[in-house]
Amino acid sequence: MGQIFSNAWQKVFKYPRINIIVVGLDASGKTTILYKSKFGEVLNSQSLFYSYETVDNRELSIKSWDLGGSDRSISSLYKRFYENVQGIIFVVDSNDRYRIEDAYYELDKILKDNQLNDAVLLVFANKQDLPEAMKPDEIARKFKLYDIQGRNWLVQDSCACMGRGYGISEGFEWLLNEIHKKNERKFG
Repeated sequence: MGQIFSNAWQKVFKYPRINIIVVGLDASGKTTILYKSKFGEVLNSQSLFYSYETVDNRELSIKSWDLGGSDRSISSLYKRFYENVQGIIFVVDSNDRYRIEDAYYELDKILKDNQLNDAVLLVFANKQDLPEAMKPDEIARKFKLYDIQGRNWLVQDSCACMGRGYGISEGFEWLLNEIHKKNERKFG
């Protein structure tokens, strides 16, 4: 697996398998981020309806649904993968102001699911290289994250297409460290 997981990677392996889901609207950069972490490079992809990608080994399972189109009912497919999820990665196109409310709606539905109450949330504010991109604080406000209690969250600025993936390794490291802390408390 790529070097995306750095030092946090070794800490998590003394605990049971970690399950992470990657979700968000179509064209936000989910697949690019996943390929960057899996292969260390950007592969061109486009979802006409939906595609499913995974990074899976003994210790870590990352599931990514890349949903095309605008049918909100398709997000119910995510629920198949909610069991035992410890981390949620929500990818948002920071430049897509037109659909930021749709992105909020999808994230809100995910966060309200009881199976995900204990999951740590990482929001990748992707496409920060674009001139009209919303900054992480603006996205946090639009997603009402400051109102959340009892859930660790971070909005990480990122650009999956730049070099090694600006902000990607920092986001994954934060997420894995937060999961590690929760596992320390849970498993001692």
